[in-house]
Amino acid sequence: MKKTLAIIIILAISLFPAIAFSQEGDSPEEIYIGSDAQLAQFIEEYAELLETRVENIEKYKDMHLSRGGSYYYAKSLATKEKSILQVDYNIENKLDAIKTRETWLSIDFRTSFINLYSAEESMNDAIITAYESKAEYASGQKKNGLGFISNGDLLNLEYNAMASENNALSKERKFESTLRAFNYKVGYPLSYDDYVYAFEEEILKTLELEFYISHALDNAPTVKIATQNLNKYYIDQKYFNRFSFSTGLTYITEALRELEINTRLQELNIEKTKKNLIDSITDEYKALVIERKKINLTKLNIEVLQNEYKINSSLYNRGFIDKEELSESAERLSQAEQDLIITIYKYNTQVKSLEYKCAYYPEEGNGNEK
Repeated sequence: MKKTLAIIIILAISLFPAIAFSQEGDSPEEIYIGSDAQLAQFIEEYAELLETRVENIEKYKDMHLSRGGSYYYAKSLATKEKSILQVDYNIENKLDAIKTRETWLSIDFRTSFINLYSAEESMNDAIITAYESKAEYASGQKKNGLGFISNGDLLNLEYNAMASENNALSKERKFESTLRAFNYKVGYPLSYDDYVYAFEEEILKTLELEFYISHALDNAPTVKIATQNLNKYYIDQKYFNRFSFSTGLTYITEALRELEINTRLQELNIEKTKKNLIDSITDEYKALVIERKKINLTKLNIEVLQNEYKINSSLYNRGFIDKEELSESAERLSQAEQDLIITIYKYNTQVKSLEYKCAYYPEEGNGNEK
Protein backbone atom coordinates (compact mmCIF):
# COMPACT_ATOMS: atom_id res chain seq x y z
CA MET A 1 0.00 0.00 0.00
CA LYS A 2 2.82 2.40 0.91
CA LYS A 3 4.61 1.65 -2.35
CA THR A 4 1.46 2.24 -4.43
CA LEU A 5 0.86 5.56 -2.69
CA ALA A 6 4.48 6.60 -3.24
CA ILE A 7 4.22 5.86 -6.96
CA ILE A 8 0.99 7.88 -7.25
CA ILE A 9 2.62 10.85 -5.49
CA ILE A 10 5.71 10.64 -7.71
CA LEU A 11 3.59 10.53 -10.84
CA ALA A 12 1.50 13.48 -9.69
CA ILE A 13 4.57 15.59 -8.97
CA SER A 14 6.83 14.58 -11.81
CA LEU A 15 4.80 14.31 -14.99
CA PHE A 16 3.99 17.64 -16.58
CA PRO A 17 2.04 18.80 -19.66
CA ALA A 18 3.68 20.62 -22.54
CA ILE A 19 2.23 20.87 -26.03
CA ALA A 20 -1.56 20.98 -26.26
CA PHE A 21 -2.81 19.11 -29.32
CA SER A 22 -6.43 19.19 -28.21
CA GLN A 23 -8.64 20.36 -25.40
CA GLU A 24 -9.74 16.86 -24.41
CA GLY A 25 -7.72 14.27 -22.53
CA ASP A 26 -3.97 14.01 -22.28
CA SER A 27 -1.81 15.61 -24.94
CA PRO A 28 0.38 13.29 -27.05
CA GLU A 29 3.42 14.61 -25.18
CA GLU A 30 1.90 13.61 -21.85
CA ILE A 31 1.01 10.22 -23.30
CA TYR A 32 4.54 9.82 -24.67
CA ILE A 33 6.18 10.70 -21.36
CA GLY A 34 3.69 8.74 -19.27
CA SER A 35 4.01 5.57 -21.34
CA ASP A 36 7.82 5.45 -21.33
CA ALA A 37 8.86 2.07 -19.92
CA GLN A 38 12.21 3.28 -18.60
CA LEU A 39 10.63 6.21 -16.76
CA ALA A 40 8.02 3.88 -15.26
CA GLN A 41 10.80 1.58 -14.10
CA PHE A 42 12.68 4.49 -12.51
CA ILE A 43 9.54 5.56 -10.64
CA GLU A 44 8.94 2.01 -9.45
CA GLU A 45 12.54 1.70 -8.24
CA TYR A 46 12.40 5.10 -6.54
CA ALA A 47 9.25 4.12 -4.67
CA GLU A 48 10.94 0.88 -3.60
CA LEU A 49 14.00 2.77 -2.33
CA LEU A 50 11.84 5.16 -0.33
CA GLU A 51 9.81 2.34 1.15
CA THR A 52 12.85 0.32 2.25
CA ARG A 53 15.08 3.26 3.31
CA VAL A 54 14.67 2.88 7.09
CA GLU A 55 14.96 -0.88 6.89
CA ASN A 56 18.15 -0.69 4.83
CA ILE A 57 19.75 1.89 7.11
CA GLU A 58 18.96 -0.21 10.18
CA LYS A 59 20.42 -3.27 8.46
CA TYR A 60 23.73 -1.50 7.88
CA LYS A 61 23.76 -0.04 11.37
CA ASP A 62 23.57 -3.57 12.75
CA MET A 63 26.19 -4.99 10.41
CA HIS A 64 28.99 -7.03 11.96
CA LEU A 65 32.32 -5.23 12.46
CA SER A 66 35.51 -7.17 11.90
CA ARG A 67 37.74 -7.54 14.98
CA GLY A 68 40.67 -9.15 13.19
CA GLY A 69 43.09 -6.28 13.81
CA SER A 70 42.97 -2.50 13.53
CA TYR A 71 43.22 -2.51 9.73
CA TYR A 72 40.20 -4.72 9.24
CA TYR A 73 38.30 -2.95 12.00
CA ALA A 74 38.91 0.44 10.33
CA LYS A 75 37.92 -1.04 6.98
CA SER A 76 34.65 -2.44 8.38
CA LEU A 77 33.83 0.90 10.05
CA ALA A 78 34.33 2.65 6.72
CA THR A 79 32.21 0.05 4.92
CA LYS A 80 29.42 0.55 7.45
CA GLU A 81 29.34 4.34 7.06
CA LYS A 82 29.60 4.13 3.27
CA SER A 83 26.78 1.61 3.09
CA ILE A 84 24.48 3.80 5.17
CA LEU A 85 25.40 6.84 3.07
CA GLN A 86 24.80 4.88 -0.15
CA VAL A 87 21.17 4.29 0.83
CA ASP A 88 20.41 8.00 0.50
CA TYR A 89 22.73 8.35 -2.48
CA ASN A 90 20.65 5.71 -4.28
CA ILE A 91 17.43 7.58 -3.52
CA GLU A 92 18.90 10.90 -4.62
CA ASN A 93 20.36 9.45 -7.81
CA LYS A 94 17.13 7.69 -8.73
CA LEU A 95 15.14 10.91 -8.31
CA ASP A 96 17.68 12.65 -10.53
CA ALA A 97 17.23 9.87 -13.07
CA ILE A 98 13.47 10.46 -13.08
CA LYS A 99 13.87 14.21 -13.61
CA THR A 100 16.47 13.87 -16.35
CA ARG A 101 14.47 11.17 -18.12
CA GLU A 102 11.31 13.29 -18.08
CA THR A 103 13.15 16.31 -19.42
CA TRP A 104 14.90 14.30 -22.12
CA LEU A 105 11.57 12.79 -23.19
CA SER A 106 10.03 16.26 -23.44
CA ILE A 107 12.93 17.53 -25.57
CA ASP A 108 12.84 14.41 -27.75
CA PHE A 109 9.10 14.80 -28.26
CA ARG A 110 9.37 18.48 -29.16
CA THR A 111 12.13 17.68 -31.65
CA SER A 112 10.08 14.88 -33.20
CA PHE A 113 7.03 17.15 -33.34
CA ILE A 114 8.82 19.93 -35.21
CA ASN A 115 10.41 17.36 -37.53
CA LEU A 116 6.95 15.99 -38.32
CA TYR A 117 5.72 19.50 -39.11
CA SER A 118 8.75 20.22 -41.30
CA ALA A 119 8.30 16.93 -43.17
CA GLU A 120 4.64 17.71 -43.86
CA GLU A 121 5.42 21.28 -44.98
CA SER A 122 8.14 19.97 -47.28
CA MET A 123 5.72 17.41 -48.73
CA ASN A 124 3.02 20.03 -49.31
CA ASP A 125 5.48 22.39 -51.01
CA ALA A 126 6.67 19.57 -53.26
CA ILE A 127 3.08 18.64 -54.18
CA ILE A 128 2.30 22.26 -55.11
CA THR A 129 5.48 22.48 -57.19
CA ALA A 130 4.61 19.21 -58.96
CA TYR A 131 1.10 20.48 -59.72
CA GLU A 132 2.46 23.73 -61.12
CA SER A 133 5.07 21.89 -63.23
CA LYS A 134 2.42 19.56 -64.66
CA ALA A 135 0.21 22.53 -65.46
CA GLU A 136 3.14 24.28 -67.13
CA TYR A 137 3.90 21.18 -69.17
CA ALA A 138 0.26 20.88 -70.25
CA SER A 139 0.33 24.51 -71.31
CA GLY A 140 3.63 23.89 -73.11
CA GLN A 141 2.08 21.05 -75.12
CA LYS A 142 -0.57 23.42 -76.44
CA LYS A 143 2.00 26.09 -77.23
CA ASN A 144 4.20 23.53 -78.98
CA GLY A 145 1.25 22.39 -81.10
CA LEU A 146 0.72 26.01 -82.12
CA GLY A 147 4.40 26.45 -82.85
CA PHE A 148 5.10 28.95 -80.08
CA ILE A 149 7.80 26.84 -78.34
CA SER A 150 10.30 24.33 -79.68
CA ASN A 151 10.39 20.58 -79.08
CA GLY A 152 13.49 21.09 -76.93
CA ASP A 153 11.66 23.54 -74.69
CA LEU A 154 8.76 21.12 -74.40
CA LEU A 155 11.16 18.32 -73.48
CA ASN A 156 12.57 20.47 -70.65
CA LEU A 157 9.06 21.14 -69.37
CA GLU A 158 8.29 17.41 -69.45
CA TYR A 159 11.51 16.63 -67.58
CA ASN A 160 10.71 19.26 -64.92
CA ALA A 161 7.20 17.88 -64.50
CA MET A 162 8.44 14.31 -64.06
CA ALA A 163 11.24 15.38 -61.69
CA SER A 164 8.81 17.42 -59.61
CA GLU A 165 6.36 14.53 -59.41
CA ASN A 166 9.12 12.12 -58.31
CA ASN A 167 10.28 14.63 -55.71
CA ALA A 168 6.71 14.99 -54.39
CA LEU A 169 6.39 11.21 -54.09
CA SER A 170 9.73 11.05 -52.27
CA LYS A 171 8.68 13.80 -49.85
CA GLU A 172 5.37 12.05 -49.25
CA ARG A 173 7.13 8.78 -48.40
CA LYS A 174 9.48 10.62 -46.07
CA PHE A 175 6.56 12.30 -44.32
CA GLU A 176 4.75 8.99 -43.93
CA SER A 177 7.90 7.46 -42.43
CA THR A 178 8.30 10.41 -40.05
CA LEU A 179 4.63 10.21 -39.11
CA ARG A 180 4.86 6.50 -38.38
CA ALA A 181 7.87 7.10 -36.14
CA PHE A 182 6.00 9.88 -34.38
CA ASN A 183 2.88 7.71 -33.99
CA TYR A 184 5.04 4.98 -32.50
CA LYS A 185 6.18 7.37 -29.78
CA VAL A 186 2.64 8.32 -28.78
CA GLY A 187 0.80 5.14 -29.74
CA TYR A 188 -1.49 6.82 -32.28
CA PRO A 189 -2.68 5.34 -35.61
CA LEU A 190 -1.37 6.69 -38.89
CA SER A 191 -3.45 9.65 -40.08
CA TYR A 192 -2.66 12.86 -41.94
CA ASP A 193 -5.36 14.90 -40.25
CA ASP A 194 -5.14 14.07 -36.56
CA TYR A 195 -2.44 16.51 -35.52
CA VAL A 196 -3.00 20.19 -34.91
CA TYR A 197 0.31 22.03 -34.91
CA ALA A 198 0.11 24.42 -31.95
CA PHE A 199 3.62 25.82 -31.84
CA GLU A 200 2.88 29.29 -30.53
CA GLU A 201 4.73 29.90 -27.24
CA GLU A 202 6.16 32.77 -25.28
CA ILE A 203 9.93 33.12 -25.45
CA LEU A 204 11.57 31.36 -22.54
CA LYS A 205 13.74 33.71 -20.53
CA THR A 206 17.35 32.67 -20.04
CA LEU A 207 19.36 33.44 -16.92
CA GLU A 208 23.00 34.45 -16.66
CA LEU A 209 25.64 31.98 -17.79
CA GLU A 210 27.18 31.98 -14.31
CA PHE A 211 23.88 30.75 -12.84
CA TYR A 212 23.70 27.80 -15.23
CA ILE A 213 27.31 26.84 -14.58
CA SER A 214 26.89 27.11 -10.80
CA HIS A 215 23.69 25.07 -10.86
CA ALA A 216 25.26 22.41 -13.05
CA LEU A 217 28.32 22.05 -10.84
CA ASP A 218 26.04 21.47 -7.84
CA ASN A 219 23.34 19.36 -9.46
CA ALA A 220 24.49 17.67 -12.67
CA PRO A 221 24.30 13.88 -12.11
CA THR A 222 27.79 13.28 -13.54
CA VAL A 223 29.32 15.66 -11.00
CA LYS A 224 27.16 14.43 -8.14
CA ILE A 225 27.99 10.76 -8.70
CA ALA A 226 31.70 11.53 -9.08
CA THR A 227 31.57 13.54 -5.83
CA GLN A 228 29.74 10.72 -4.07
CA ASN A 229 32.49 8.29 -5.09
CA LEU A 230 35.14 10.72 -3.84
CA ASN A 231 33.32 11.10 -0.51
CA LYS A 232 33.52 7.33 -0.05
CA TYR A 233 37.28 7.45 -0.54
CA TYR A 234 37.44 10.23 2.06
CA ILE A 235 35.51 8.02 4.49
CA ASP A 236 38.09 5.26 3.97
CA GLN A 237 40.87 7.75 4.67
CA LYS A 238 39.09 9.05 7.76
CA TYR A 239 38.98 5.65 9.43
CA PHE A 240 42.41 4.53 8.30
CA ASN A 241 43.88 7.72 9.77
CA ARG A 242 42.44 6.85 13.20
CA PHE A 243 44.65 3.82 13.61
CA SER A 244 48.33 2.98 13.38
CA PHE A 245 49.19 0.14 11.04
CA SER A 246 52.30 -1.94 10.71
CA THR A 247 54.33 -0.71 7.78
CA GLY A 248 55.91 -4.15 7.56
CA LEU A 249 52.72 -5.69 6.21
CA THR A 250 52.78 -5.41 2.44
CA TYR A 251 49.02 -5.83 1.91
CA ILE A 252 48.34 -2.87 4.23
CA THR A 253 50.87 -0.53 2.67
CA GLU A 254 49.65 -1.49 -0.79
CA ALA A 255 46.03 -0.89 0.21
CA LEU A 256 46.85 2.53 1.66
CA ARG A 257 48.87 3.44 -1.39
CA GLU A 258 46.05 2.31 -3.70
CA LEU A 259 43.56 4.39 -1.69
CA GLU A 260 45.78 7.44 -2.02
CA ILE A 261 46.10 6.96 -5.78
CA ASN A 262 42.38 6.30 -6.29
CA THR A 263 41.47 9.36 -4.23
CA ARG A 264 43.72 11.59 -6.28
CA LEU A 265 42.47 10.09 -9.55
CA GLN A 266 38.90 10.72 -8.48
CA GLU A 267 39.73 14.31 -7.56
CA LEU A 268 41.25 14.78 -11.01
CA ASN A 269 38.23 13.08 -12.59
CA ILE A 270 35.91 15.58 -10.90
CA GLU A 271 38.02 18.49 -12.08
CA LYS A 272 37.93 17.14 -15.65
CA THR A 273 34.18 16.47 -15.47
CA LYS A 274 33.52 20.00 -14.24
CA LYS A 275 35.73 21.55 -16.91
CA ASN A 276 34.03 19.60 -19.69
CA LEU A 277 30.64 20.54 -18.30
CA ILE A 278 31.55 24.23 -18.10
CA ASP A 279 32.88 24.21 -21.67
CA SER A 280 29.78 22.44 -22.98
CA ILE A 281 27.36 24.77 -21.16
CA THR A 282 29.29 27.84 -22.30
CA ASP A 283 29.16 26.73 -25.94
CA GLU A 284 25.45 25.96 -25.74
CA TYR A 285 24.75 29.28 -24.03
CA LYS A 286 26.62 31.18 -26.75
CA ALA A 287 24.59 29.33 -29.38
CA LEU A 288 21.42 30.41 -27.59
CA VAL A 289 22.54 34.05 -27.69
CA ILE A 290 22.93 33.77 -31.47
CA GLU A 291 19.51 32.16 -31.83
CA ARG A 292 17.97 34.90 -29.69
CA LYS A 293 19.40 37.49 -32.08
CA LYS A 294 17.83 35.59 -34.98
CA ILE A 295 14.45 35.96 -33.29
CA ASN A 296 14.99 39.70 -33.03
CA LEU A 297 15.92 39.86 -36.73
CA THR A 298 12.82 37.86 -37.62
CA LYS A 299 10.68 40.29 -35.63
CA LEU A 300 12.31 43.21 -37.44
CA ASN A 301 11.62 41.55 -40.78
CA ILE A 302 7.96 41.20 -39.82
CA GLU A 303 7.79 44.92 -39.07
CA VAL A 304 9.21 45.64 -42.53
CA LEU A 305 6.69 43.29 -44.18
CA GLN A 306 3.83 44.77 -42.16
CA ASN A 307 4.77 48.22 -43.38
CA GLU A 308 5.09 46.86 -46.93
CA TYR A 309 1.63 45.31 -46.75
CA LYS A 310 0.15 48.51 -45.36
CA ILE A 311 1.62 50.47 -48.29
CA ASN A 312 0.45 47.86 -50.80
CA SER A 313 -3.06 47.92 -49.34
CA SER A 314 -3.14 51.68 -49.87
CA LEU A 315 -1.81 51.29 -53.42
CA TYR A 316 -4.37 48.59 -54.18
CA ASN A 317 -7.25 50.69 -52.86
CA ARG A 318 -6.16 53.49 -55.18
CA GLY A 319 -5.82 51.13 -58.13
CA PHE A 320 -2.03 51.28 -58.55
CA ILE A 321 -1.42 47.52 -58.04
CA ASP A 322 -3.54 44.44 -58.73
CA LYS A 323 -5.00 42.00 -56.22
CA GLU A 324 -2.38 39.36 -56.99
CA GLU A 325 0.46 41.64 -55.89
CA LEU A 326 -1.42 42.51 -52.70
CA SER A 327 -2.01 38.80 -52.04
CA GLU A 328 1.69 38.06 -52.49
CA SER A 329 2.52 40.78 -49.97
CA ALA A 330 0.04 39.29 -47.49
CA GLU A 331 1.49 35.82 -48.07
CA ARG A 332 5.04 37.02 -47.38
CA LEU A 333 3.88 38.59 -44.13
CA SER A 334 1.94 35.48 -43.09
CA GLN A 335 4.93 33.23 -43.84
CA ALA A 336 7.27 35.48 -41.85
CA GLU A 337 4.89 35.41 -38.86
CA GLN A 338 4.73 31.60 -39.04
CA ASP A 339 8.52 31.44 -39.32
CA LEU A 340 8.78 33.49 -36.12
CA ILE A 341 6.51 31.06 -34.28
CA ILE A 342 8.61 28.10 -35.41
CA THR A 343 11.87 29.91 -34.60
CA ILE A 344 10.65 30.64 -31.06
CA TYR A 345 9.54 27.03 -30.61
CA LYS A 346 12.94 25.73 -31.68
CA TYR A 347 14.67 28.30 -29.49
CA ASN A 348 12.62 27.23 -26.47
CA THR A 349 13.60 23.64 -27.13
CA GLN A 350 17.25 24.72 -27.10
CA VAL A 351 16.66 26.50 -23.78
CA LYS A 352 15.18 23.30 -22.37
CA SER A 353 18.23 21.40 -23.64
CA LEU A 354 20.52 23.81 -21.81
CA GLU A 355 18.46 23.45 -18.64
CA TYR A 356 18.61 19.67 -19.04
CA LYS A 357 22.40 19.79 -19.25
CA CYS A 358 22.49 21.95 -16.10
CA ALA A 359 19.99 19.73 -14.23
CA TYR A 360 17.83 22.84 -13.86
CA TYR A 361 14.11 22.07 -14.01
CA PRO A 362 12.04 25.23 -13.52
CA GLU A 363 8.31 24.77 -13.04
CA GLU A 364 6.33 25.11 -16.23
CA GLY A 365 4.96 28.58 -16.81
CA ASN A 366 7.69 30.36 -14.85
CA GLY A 367 10.41 32.55 -16.30
CA ASN A 368 8.73 33.42 -19.58
CA GLU A 369 8.71 36.71 -21.37
CA LYS A 370 6.80 38.27 -24.21
